[in-house]
Amino acid sequence: MKDNLLPVLKRLPLYGKVAYDLYRTENLARGQKIILGAGLAYLLSPVDLVPGIIPVLGQLDDVMIALSALRKVLQSLPPETRDRCLARYGLKMGDLEKDLAVLKKIAREIARRAAGYTASGVLAAGKMAAKGALFLLRGSSRLARELLVKGGRRVKQK
Repeated sequence: MKDNLLPVLKRLPLYGKVAYDLYRTENLARGQKIILGAGLAYLLSPVDLVPGIIPVLGQLDDVMIALSALRKVLQSLPPETRDRCLARYGLKMGDLEKDLAVLKKIAREIARRAAGYTASGVLAAGKMAAKGALFLLRGSSRLARELLVKGGRRVKQK
């Protein structure tokens, strides 16, 4: 997983430069600039679909949204303009598509593992709660027997 993520992380600054160049372009329509701005705003915003306090997954969703916004704007451009803009930084549209696919795959794997760990934790907690309840039931039944046998008076044991 780490080996797949490292190349994507190395390309992130390049994607940022592409987005910046596109935003500054006069030929870019207002709607396209709004899409780029929204992707950047989501990246920087503390309010997320997946909170940033969740390690890795909280950051992956920010990057995926920002790159998806960039992809949407790039796809709306004429192919020669898009390719020229990406080539300036040694990128191709296929790189962006591949990087988004890698990020989605990693996010799914982390979510799958987290669900497995959560289920294991819930099962373990359930077992502990059952053992605790059994312990309490045994103790209360002993106390009930003791009270019945001793005529309702609790006698101190030596």
